[in-house]
Amino acid sequence: MSRVFYLLIAGLFLDSGCAPVYIPSAPMVFNNDKKGDYSVNYRQGFYSSNLQVGYAVNDNLNVGGTLSALYTGDASVGSILYEGLRGIDFNAVVGYYNKFYEYNIFELNAGVGPIAMDENLGLNNYLKAYIQPSITFNSRGETRTDFTLLTRVVGTSFSEAFNRDTVVNLGYVEPVLSLSIGNQLRFNTQLGISLPFNQEYLRDYSPFIFNMGIGYTILKTKKEVTEP
Repeated sequence: MSRVFYLLIAGLFLDSGCAPVYIPSAPMVFNNDKKGDYSVNYRQGFYSSNLQVGYAVNDNLNVGGTLSALYTGDASVGSILYEGLRGIDFNAVVGYYNKFYEYNIFELNAGVGPIAMDENLGLNNYLKAYIQPSITFNSRGETRTDFTLLTRVVGTSFSEAFNRDTVVNLGYVEPVLSLSIGNQLRFNTQLGISLPFNQEYLRDYSPFIFNMGIGYTILKTKKEVTEP
């Protein structure tokens, strides 16, 4: 039984490395509590390197952006060589957030942006958009711990370089667990899976979301008001 399980896991990793059309970047979690907070996160995943920045415009609105390098290595199956994926993913993100109870936060983020693929893959005109509700449970001891449950629903659209009249629209749902430990300087990690809505393209995407990294929040300092 264990041998079958390990073979299945190996097969899933092999499928994800065989030139997938879609690789999920790291989901955006702002880590802002109030107006004026800035957050910066770097997350390194299996198939992506992710830089994320965010700013709290007010006590309920975040804006930010993500820049991700996407890649997989070449893979061989028998005499067939599958060329790895290479691309750059940029998303502009806006999000509503609201505290409930004392330290817990509800977020609803939405993002949209292009993915620039390597020309050798024969893909162009790539666009990604998503919506992402999440709930963060905070533990405020001497060291802050944030545990986030999120689900990202993604839509992608691309055309093939040799047939620009044919546009392929694909969708994915991505449940993810996100953990952040630290106060202003944080250790971050995420674990999740990407599930396609259309099973016809099952082999054309990477099903795993896993990353680790660091983050830093620049807190807004309140100026003390002294009476004359």
